[in-house]
Amino acid sequence: MICSANEIGLYEMFPHQEFEIMDLSGLKLKVGQPLAQALGLAGIVFDIDNKSLTNRPDLWSHFGIARELSAIYQVPLKGYDFELEPDIVANQSKDLRVEIKERKLCPRYLGCVIENVKIGESPDWLKKELLAMGHSVINNIVDVTNYVMEEVGQPLHAFDLALLGQKLQDARNNKQGTRLIIRRAKKGEKLALLDESELALDDEMLVIADSKKPVALAGIMGGRDSGINERTTAIVLEAANFEAANNRRTAQKLNIRTDSSQRFEKSLDAHLAAVGMRRAIKLIKELMPAAKVSPIVEAGNWQEEKNVIKVSHDFLERRIGRQLEKNKVLGILNRLGFEIDEQGGVYSIIVPGWRATGDVSIAEDIVEEVARIDGYDNLNEKEELVALTAAKYQPEYDLENKVKNYLSVGCGMNEVFNYPWADEKLMERLGLKGEVGIANPPAGELGFLQTSLVPNLIKNIQDNLRFLDNFKIFELARVYTAKMAKWDKKMADSLPYQPKHLAGAVVTGKNEEPFRQVKGILEEMFNKLQITNYKLQINPKSQIPNFINSVRRFELVIGGDVVGWLGEVDYNQLNFKNKKVALFEINWEKIIGLKPAETKYQSLPQHPSIERDIAIEVDWPVKWADIEQFILTPRTRGKDLMIQDVSFLSEYPLENKKSLAFRIVYQADRTLTNGEVEPVEAKIIKLLETKFKAKLRQ
Repeated sequence: MICSANEIGLYEMFPHQEFEIMDLSGLKLKVGQPLAQALGLAGIVFDIDNKSLTNRPDLWSHFGIARELSAIYQVPLKGYDFELEPDIVANQSKDLRVEIKERKLCPRYLGCVIENVKIGESPDWLKKELLAMGHSVINNIVDVTNYVMEEVGQPLHAFDLALLGQKLQDARNNKQGTRLIIRRAKKGEKLALLDESELALDDEMLVIADSKKPVALAGIMGGRDSGINERTTAIVLEAANFEAANNRRTAQKLNIRTDSSQRFEKSLDAHLAAVGMRRAIKLIKELMPAAKVSPIVEAGNWQEEKNVIKVSHDFLERRIGRQLEKNKVLGILNRLGFEIDEQGGVYSIIVPGWRATGDVSIAEDIVEEVARIDGYDNLNEKEELVALTAAKYQPEYDLENKVKNYLSVGCGMNEVFNYPWADEKLMERLGLKGEVGIANPPAGELGFLQTSLVPNLIKNIQDNLRFLDNFKIFELARVYTAKMAKWDKKMADSLPYQPKHLAGAVVTGKNEEPFRQVKGILEEMFNKLQITNYKLQINPKSQIPNFINSVRRFELVIGGDVVGWLGEVDYNQLNFKNKKVALFEINWEKIIGLKPAETKYQSLPQHPSIERDIAIEVDWPVKWADIEQFILTPRTRGKDLMIQDVSFLSEYPLENKKSLAFRIVYQADRTLTNGEVEPVEAKIIKLLETKFKAKLRQ
């Protein structure tokens, strides 16, 4: 039987053209034997929790893991010997020149020209190793760079020498030269990567360039136009060390994550560059004995520095909480690669380079190393008497919980939690602007922190309309403005003003009144908070967003200060699938500082009130709030103040007009009769006809 490699899960291992056939008849195989075992692909895979690896760049390699296991289990570590014999790097026909213009971003760069290479398939052992590690098999050179990266933790890259620009000629030595420049990209400079993506770079990004253009994004990915291919006969092999923060910023800004960038952003030991270079050259020579290797060229200002930490034996015992034998401490640290000089109970400890890039830097780090290798299970259990102190009372949190409970339990609203960044396209569509930019946005369009909670609520509405017809949501979160932070003058230049806002939305069918629901929700909320001096006002110059209906929009005012707004969405600007949406947003910081009104007892009226409903026809521009306020004016109420209260009931569209309904409550110090109320009602209707050209509906 003949099978395609793709049919049996070996697509990555064999040539994609599938011109060859693997004959298994010569192997001593048994019927029913797993193919993976027959081909030598079966092996042990260790699944290691990433919690320890994230902050340990030395563990991002097989040798690093082996070194750690050697220390834990006290077994000898088989070291590596990658030193190169002088005759291996004896080719003098090519000259490589490296210029580093950003030494802080690239402290060390090693390059080497290798000629007479033949690009082809890797041997089976190398393919099997890479496939077991989760890598695709590409070709012998790329496979070697990936293998070395996994083996020792140093990312490598290979350029096609012939595709690098402008060759230099040294007449004195009769050698051709190639120049590589490590520099910042020029703003707007373009680079096509190996994955066929084309990037627009900026001057914060580090690139490897030839004399004409960028040929690689430093530490992240090589360029397409300088990559090796089946016609390549000479390469430039690169092993370098790049600054972690710049590498991560570039990768995040471009939304590119590679095996290489993930290692560099952990702060690699610069010593690894030479280890990785020598190991790769050895492997290439093993695979291609005829390859000619030029001397390794090194550039940069990196110098190996020794980080010395002094810690006393007594300090270790006090921090770990038990007595330790001195020989045990020395043994643990020696196995981990530390050099120790002990005098008078004080250890002078030299941190190995692979742990000195930020992982081990203070005495407490030494405590952790000794304790974890000795075993946390050896720590003695001890009951500690701890004095409990009462938590500081923070009334603002009680207020938040009270309001959240009211909105969720009392009003049936669902609380949402959104990320604090805003979609720039949605903000622009809503007529809003971001004020505080994000240096490393999580995505290209999320470049600003939110100045309002409403855009994210609108996105929540759009997402939930796929599943729900009617719903109510709210959020209590911070917004970010360019205004200086007022709570800390020392940090005002670095922190934006970030007050908390409360926002909510009510979504209903097109025949319902979400605005009235929002209005009622806020009125009852203020009643529960004992805030009585609030009012809704119409302000043509308000800062309410333009997508809110010009008729149903109100500022929320407390004590003369605008604290928020509420309104109904203008459906000509935002379409929610035949749904009505009402929104509100309140500056919560202004609510926190308010004092609750005193609770006053008021006896029930001795005489009953009379409620009368009226419906009037008005032109579309007329606002119901204007009518409500007009009815409550002294001129309309009259001398006896018989009109006690007015509430808006509903609004219905008519042909060229609209119908507004109100409920008017009449109250006096006596029992009113219909005969007394009717003249007052007639007066109200007459005044409305004069003021608003209203017409009573029969």
